[in-house]
Amino acid sequence: MNGDTHHDDFRKPECRARRSRYWVRTDMLIASLMFDVRPDKRGEFVSAIGDILDTLRSSRGCLGCRLVSDCENENVFVMMSEWDDGDCLEQHLASTEFQVLEGTRILLRDGPSLSVDEVLPRRRAPRPRRQRR
Repeated sequence: MNGDTHHDDFRKPECRARRSRYWVRTDMLIASLMFDVRPDKRGEFVSAIGDILDTLRSSRGCLGCRLVSDCENENVFVMMSEWDDGDCLEQHLASTEFQVLEGTRILLRDGPSLSVDEVLPRRRAPRPRRQRR
């Protein structure tokens, strides 16, 4: 994986357009959305994100998604989603379903912040040639 993009303001259309140039000839994209939740709103946040994840899993091109909690700070979460290609991710970022995440801002201390990583195809190393005796 290589982290080519990181945007704190993921809503700006010009940011999405700029990111698209990175999405060429990849096997998969991983979008990570980090949330720093206010401690008194943790339960409400987890409940709201659960509904969003259910919708996300049925989105075109979404290969999977999950919400993970930071082991050092129980109020920091990362929603990770895997995407078939950049077009599918672009459509998701522009969708009304994604905009529902805006409603979670009132539950957060800061953020959220988005990063997108490319997963490149694996290549096998050539086998060493045997020396003839």
